Amino acid sequence: MEGVQSFKLHIIFVIDVSGSMHGTRITQVNTAMPDLKDELLDVAKGLNTKVILRILKFSDTNQWVIGDQMQGQTLDEHFTWTDLSAGGGTKTADALKEVSAALNVENMGARSYKPIVILITDGASGQDITAVTEELKNKFKGSDLSKPEKVLRVAIGVQDADEDQLRKFATVGVVDGKDNSPFVFQVQNANDLSKVIKKVSVASLHASIGKNAGGNQPVINVDMI
Repeated sequence: MEGVQSFKLHIIFVIDVSGSMHGTRITQVNTAMPDLKDELLDVAKGLNTKVILRILKFSDTNQWVIGDQMQGQTLDEHFTWTDLSAGGGTKTADALKEVSAALNVENMGARSYKPIVILITDGASGQDITAVTEELKNKFKGSDLSKPEKVLRVAIGVQDADEDQLRKFATVGVVDGKDNSPFVFQVQNANDLSKVIKKVSVASLHASIGKNAGGNQPVINVDMI
């Protein structure tokens, strides 16, 4: 509506591009990301919502490929994707620290839905992610850490991914009707990765925007997509 300021929805993809992602796995990521634009825009359509996208790739080092630590890119018809390549190690904690630094009110603005962080990885980090995960859990809570979590953390694990580490990272809520479930989605066949990225991403936006997003038990429904 004219004169009404849009709410923003910030989504950050954290994509493992280590050597083990070579081949089908990174190809599936490169297939999914360009097609995802229209699906995400459809979710926001009619809700007066502006989707702000950031994408961070990581291996031994981190690099922003869409947006940066200070600002994201508004998702619109002009979105373009440059294919990623794979190589190097898996320093997940360093990548998540970069993401945590990007999540602040100054960068995001006051009128925002819960930001979403989607981690896509096929391995186990040699780094301990406990401290940075706690930092993400407590973002925007101020001094009252008993408040509901303000950042939706979603993990997509490919084949050999360390499920224990993904469960440590992910938000716990209601997944497809199951209470107290981590927002972790395992992909056993790498050829299904593109499809899963799209479904989980759309479901995550619904989880942030939807009527349950402000409750103590966040809800994500992937089977409905």
